[in-house]
Order: sequence, then structure tokens, then C-alpha cells
Amino acid sequence: MFQTVLAILFLYATNSNSEETTTQPDSEDEDSRTLDESIRLYGPFRNYVELGLPGPALTNVGLSVAQDAKFENDVSGNYSFEFRATTKYFVYIARYEKGELEMIGENSTLRVKGQFSETFKREKGGDYVKTVGYTIDENGYKTFLLDLSTVRIEYWVTKGIVHLVGLPTRRKMYISSVVLASLSGGNLG
Repeated sequence: MFQTVLAILFLYATNSNSEETTTQPDSEDEDSRTLDESIRLYGPFRNYVELGLPGPALTNVGLSVAQDAKFENDVSGNYSFEFRATTKYFVYIARYEKGELEMIGENSTLRVKGQFSETFKREKGGDYVKTVGYTIDENGYKTFLLDLSTVRIEYWVTKGIVHLVGLPTRRKMYISSVVLASLSGGNLG
């Protein structure tokens, strides 16, 4: 009887090892793939501060006091606008653009620089915020990668106080599942 059980376990183990298993990719692999794909599409990172662009400007939704939209226009043809998007947990600049009208001799040329951001889910939880910059001038429309941030929300409780951990202006925010469960009724079972 014992030998039969061992034989069955051996056959099960060898058959299950020979089958291809599917697992979720490691978050570093996922991050590397996403970064490589973004660089392939838009080229290497360019410094948004040096370009005079705001970048993603990630902010905790509870701490954000920024307007959802701003628009400025002067009488000389220059303009700028900014739209912020709000998710359940964070706010980011979804679109920014600045246009300046320049006189070159007797002709006027509009030079535009801007950025747009998109969010999409990470397989291991959280979100990506990809920010792409662009210029529009007499040489056409050109895009480039400005930022690829990962955002994961995690709360932790200490002495009854909920803390938000992360860098609210740039990279990461976290919320633990334990706190989320406790906020939604506390029943994990």
C-alpha cells in the first residue's frame, strides 16, 4: 500500500513538473519590459525640468489642492493650459501645453511644447503613469519619453493613525491590503 502511494506521488510529481506552468511575472521583469517598450516607442528619457515642463506631478488625492484645469492666453498669441486627472488614490497632470508665437522676419511661427500622461495597471498591483513630451514647430511634431512612474497605494496603521507612505510628488505611494480590509469592514475571512 505504501509503495503504491509513493508511486502515485512520483508519477504526479514527474507529470506536473513536465507540464508548463504559468506564473505572474516578477514585478521587476514587468517594470523592465514596460520601460524598454516605452523607450522603444518614444526614445530615451529627456529631463522635463530642463525642458520647462512640469512632469507627471503625482500627488495624493487627499493632499491635492490643485485646480483640475488651468488656461492662460495673452493678447500676443501665447498660451498655456494644464489638465489634471484624478484617480481614486492620486492626481497627476494628464495634459500640459505651452505655445509661443515667434516672429521670424516678417513671418510668425508657433512653437509648442507639451506633455501628456496615461495610466495603466501593473500586473503585480498598482499603476504606471507614463508621461510623454512633445514639440511642434517648423520641423514638425516630435515625441520623447519624460517619465515612467509606478504608483502602488499602501496604508499602514500605527496607534490608530493611518499613514500614507511614498513620494507624493514623484514616484510611489502605497496602501496595504490589511488596512483596506479594515477600512471596508475589517473582515479578511
